Formats: sequence, structure tokens, C-alpha cells
Amino acid sequence: MKRVVLKVSGHLIAYPDEAMELLSKAYSYIKEHLVILVPGGSVFADLVRGIQGCLGFSDEVAHWMAVKSMEVYGIYLSSLHKYIKPVELVDEAYEAFYEGRVPLLMPYRILRESDKLPKTWSVTSDSIAIYVGSLIRSDIVALSKVVDGLRNSRGHLVKLMRASEVPRGQDVIDEYAAHLAKEYYLRVAVFNGLKPWVLDDIVYSREGLYTLILPE
Repeated sequence: MKRVVLKVSGHLIAYPDEAMELLSKAYSYIKEHLVILVPGGSVFADLVRGIQGCLGFSDEVAHWMAVKSMEVYGIYLSSLHKYIKPVELVDEAYEAFYEGRVPLLMPYRILRESDKLPKTWSVTSDSIAIYVGSLIRSDIVALSKVVDGLRNSRGHLVKLMRASEVPRGQDVIDEYAAHLAKEYYLRVAVFNGLKPWVLDDIVYSREGLYTLILPE
């Protein structure tokens, strides 16, 4: 059995059919592999960022509000598929799996209790998904986006790179994600959530239309 963390892109809120397909793909592994879903922040985190600009509260306050926004999106995602079960703890995630359901981790409680991640906008749901991966000793963390992965200066998809090679200033994954991948020695795959079939290649360790980041 493989242990997979799947971050569900917040951008998929604009693509409900594709979001449903991705959730169904995650459920298709239920008899073979543990897949824990982590919701993105979606438009709700964007709203927090905008309100912070108006009201001027601290990055720490914004961080916790953005984590809560992930849970708002998680409630929406869980409404799309009857076999998605929101959970708050890793033990609950395993219980859901053994019940034949796909756990969707609401991250606020775990992050509050551990308090290990920086409280800045450099840490988003990408880094949080990698942190969750560290808790379950994940075989891979899959970050869904609405692009195929990271690209080089010529615009070509990079299928394999080291975490140390992730360029500064890229805007596909958050600034802290590559650091966490190295710290926890986790492989991270970046793929297009609008193409859920790519997840098969990621789960079964096949080359495909995605970027694999090695913890080096």
C-alpha cells in the first residue's frame, strides 16, 4: 500500500466537473492505496489576502485565517463526492480509509497543535500538504494545479528536478515547498488537476505529464 497526499487545487472551484473527476480518481485507489486529500485555499484565501491589505493585520493572523479558508474549500469539496470524509487528525484519516472512504484533512487543528511552519504567505496549501506527507511518511505528495508542472526558461515542461533546483521566483508552487521537500525527504509531484488521469502515472511511479521534484 502506498501513502499519497493529494493537494486539491483551489483553482478547481471554477471547474466543478473536473474537480469531481479528480476526487473520483482519488477514490479509485481506495482498495490499494491510502490517499489523503488536502484542500487548497481557493478564492477564500485570496479574500483573506485582500482583506489583510485593507485592514493591515499581521501575517500570522492572515496565516491562520488562510488555513481556515482551506477548510471552507474542503467543505465544498466534500459535498461533491459521497465517499469523501472530512477529518482533523491522522488517526481519523486512517479510520476513514478503513471505512472505504477518502479522508480529506481539515488542517487547522494539526497545524495549531504542532505549530512548526512559518506564518507567512510563503507557506500555502502546497507546504501544508508536504507537512501532512511528513506525518504519514508519504510515498509521494501530489500537488494539483491548473498547469502541467514547472517549466524551464524555454517554456518546456521539466519532468524531473531536484528541490535545490527549483528556481526562486517561480509561481507554480509556494516558496517554502521545495525546502520542506528536502527537510522531510519527500518526493513531490506537480501536475494539472484538469487532467486527473495523470495521477495514475504519479501513483504508480511512471513517467508522465508532470514535474517530479526529488528531495535533493
